[in-house]
Amino acid sequence: MKIVRCTNGVGVWEVISDNGSSQVFDLKSDAEKYVRGYKKEKEIIGVYHNCWDFADYYEFEEEGHRFHGWECGRCGIHLQTG
Repeated sequence: MKIVRCTNGVGVWEVISDNGSSQVFDLKSDAEKYVRGYKKEKEIIGVYHNCWDFADYYEFEEEGHRFHGWECGRCGIHLQTG
């Protein structure tokens, strides 16, 4: 994962992950914060995993509305809302 200057004119800083995906930030400090958070999350999880392999279905009602979807049972990341 690395931070580079954007050349596309959309943002100022871009974080490029190991798999080639990227996230654009206006401030370098925001990009650095994102990278720190990613590294910390990776330490907590231990190793990379496919969240769908650990997908847990959830369903609840609140104020008359039904909420349901999927989240990772290992790291807690929200995967899909139904």
